[in-house]
Amino acid sequence: MKAAEDEKKRFMESFEEEFNDKVVSFELAEFRAPSAVFSLLKLKPQADSNSVWGLLVFCESENYFYSFPQENFIQFYVRRSSGKEEPQSQCISLSELKCRYTLYPKKFFDFLFPKKKNILRAYFFDEDKISHSFELILNKKAADFIDLLS
Repeated sequence: MKAAEDEKKRFMESFEEEFNDKVVSFELAEFRAPSAVFSLLKLKPQADSNSVWGLLVFCESENYFYSFPQENFIQFYVRRSSGKEEPQSQCISLSELKCRYTLYPKKFFDFLFPKKKNILRAYFFDEDKISHSFELILNKKAADFIDLLS
């Protein structure tokens, strides 16, 4: 348990140093979006996927989505043999996007799909005033995070 706490503390310190913003808390999240949104935000999804795992980082002045460098064994060996660069961490400021967050609307048959309560939908506009959206899938109830993100 102490090792996990030390890892959390080290992550928070390195994040604060890199982004010059004090970390208040963080939560595990999956960022799911169409490829156009990944391109617009300069994020790379996991191979053959429309999502990337990372942390929602809540800081004093901004909120971020931070993804650690990710690769599996096969990707590692292919990268090593081809001389490609190591994967890099990815981070976007959710505060700069000025997102609007919503929950899935409640329906009478929601008891059949209990995980919908863990999904936050986010909408934002690009420079051309075109609307884009993505989803954040959380381990806890999404309603608990709307106030933190807004």
